[in-house]
Amino acid sequence: YRACVKPNNDFFIELDYNAAEARVVLSLSDNEQPHEDIHQYHATRLYNCSRAEAKVRFFAWLYNPNSNDIVSSGKYNRDLILSRYRHNDSVETLFDRKIKCDDFNAFNYLIQSTCADMVLDRMVSIHKLLKNRKSYVAFTLHDSIILDFASEDKDLIKTIIEEYKNTKLGKFKTTVSAGKDLYNLSKILI
Repeated sequence: YRACVKPNNDFFIELDYNAAEARVVLSLSDNEQPHEDIHQYHATRLYNCSRAEAKVRFFAWLYNPNSNDIVSSGKYNRDLILSRYRHNDSVETLFDRKIKCDDFNAFNYLIQSTCADMVLDRMVSIHKLLKNRKSYVAFTLHDSIILDFASEDKDLIKTIIEEYKNTKLGKFKTTVSAGKDLYNLSKILI
């Protein structure tokens, strides 16, 4: 059905973070953002396994507060992160969003909300860059922003990409794709 979603202008551009929630954990843990794929980074520098196995292992730790994965917990201190952002019965993000939650859900809510707010923050910034232009932000899709782009605005592409990469949490690796509909998007080198 994605092929049915067509731009009003010349093409779509999708800006997508490489494992945004994993990168939020890195940032909140005071770790620098690797320039490479985060799952490959974990595979070679943390778990000594394949990329696919590293992805499964990291997300199993991330979404299970009862995980006993000592390697993941050793690298990313869940308790330290929560001590900074958990207050009484709530978590509060860097974007001043306050969410009431129990202990079991606190870490998950913090990471997912921070990620969502970060994407929205970048979307607003890009919207401002496109003011008085034919191109516009069409919508978001999880941790990506889809632009309905007019060729006449191509002078802004590099600026837009940099604006998306440079988050409040650091510079996040970003994949850029373009295409004539939402299904047929091809990665472009940046």
